[in-house]
Amino acid sequence: MMGESSGPESTYLKYSPVIGYFEQDEPETDPRGYDFVSFKVSRPEVNADMFQAAHNFGLIERAYYTDIQFDPDHKKTQWQRFHYHIDELNERAASNVQFKVLYRL
Repeated sequence: MMGESSGPESTYLKYSPVIGYFEQDEPETDPRGYDFVSFKVSRPEVNADMFQAAHNFGLIERAYYTDIQFDPDHKKTQWQRFHYHIDELNERAASNVQFKVLYRL
């Protein structure tokens, strides 16, 4: 019939962490014991010197494949490179996938 809908379409969102970006999402990190503000982790094998003094909120200091084009001279911050990388992931993602960075204080 013209003008009638077959009913509401059921949709939902599924959020899941992606490992390799934030320390608190790594399998060996207990997120309940992780203090992302003071950079303390509950894992004794993690050296506190690995973390920058700036507020990194657990962002792992690492290289991304997008660094080659975005930061070939290694002058961008970790957060700038991460932001560019997430944008690039979204450009290449399937139409039903989006990468988001969520935080709650």
